[in-house]
Amino acid sequence: MQEKVSLKNNESFRFYKKYLSFAGFFHFLVDFLPISVLYFFYKNDADFGVLIVIYNLLAFATQPFLGYIIDKLENKNFYASVLSIFMSLIGAVLADTTFLSIVFLGLGNALFHVSFAKTVLKNARSNFPLGFFISFGVLGLGLGFTFYSKLLINLFIVIGFLTLIFFFATYKNAKIERNYSDDTEIKNKKLIIPLFILVIISISLRAGIGKVTPSIELLYSYLIVCIVSFMGKMCGGLFNRKFALIISLILSTCSLFFINQDIFTLIFIFSINLLMPTTLDYIRKIFNNYEAFSLGLSAFFLLVPIYLIMMFDVIDKKLLFVIFVSIHLLILLILII
Repeated sequence: MQEKVSLKNNESFRFYKKYLSFAGFFHFLVDFLPISVLYFFYKNDADFGVLIVIYNLLAFATQPFLGYIIDKLENKNFYASVLSIFMSLIGAVLADTTFLSIVFLGLGNALFHVSFAKTVLKNARSNFPLGFFISFGVLGLGLGFTFYSKLLINLFIVIGFLTLIFFFATYKNAKIERNYSDDTEIKNKKLIIPLFILVIISISLRAGIGKVTPSIELLYSYLIVCIVSFMGKMCGGLFNRKFALIISLILSTCSLFFINQDIFTLIFIFSINLLMPTTLDYIRKIFNNYEAFSLGLSAFFLLVPIYLIMMFDVIDKKLLFVIFVSIHLLILLILII
């Protein structure tokens, strides 16, 4: 029988913060391993592009469905969390022997996001845990793509298994119970549908903007972009909703005038990523008590515009950038108002 842990007292809150630390590390791990494995073991494979598509579909498109199951079977969520990390680690272990590793890595990644998000989003008292949780994934992507090697992959497999054992031992007999008063849903029900539409369009636009933003000409440019994105997500968690929207709007607008200069491109990327914790806060309130599904849905809508842009490669990306950013800024204004 699981012991319930209330977040009313300091000891229980420390218990949640420790869980958040595990979630941040595991988020780094489940994003670091797939990109490292794909580029180290399969980069020169004739089917490399197909494997990337298969992985992305498994990792993103399945999240709404897995999230819905997690919400319905909330009492089994801890085991789903453990399974997600185990699948990711097994996928990395099998990478040298079978394409099945891509399936394990993709499904492990998807299950991780919705299972850990259920606990993190449901118990967050502010935007900071949302920013902390979501930020480490992009750091894993940056380091995994830039420094992939068999040595690093094996090192993080070992660290991952050890940390998973520690996580299991710490939480196997405990259930974090949300037990405090907070604004966890949209009070005006008439706002839910238009707010949902605005947030989903905003998520899709930001994903699309990431594909058409002018590239920077710096050494380790992908890693730098990921570090800036990490900082944006983390800093976004320090602000309340309205302040994050206003700061993002100001930085985005000002940096656009000099977008072809690397430093201002990075400021623009930072401003876009400031919004991620606020986005998670919106969707967990729109889908009250369906935190895993809401996270999964946001992940799905990150994937859609990326592949649409890839399908229509003839489109003028500069024009697309202008259109996307214009609509994005308009949505920010509406949400601020």
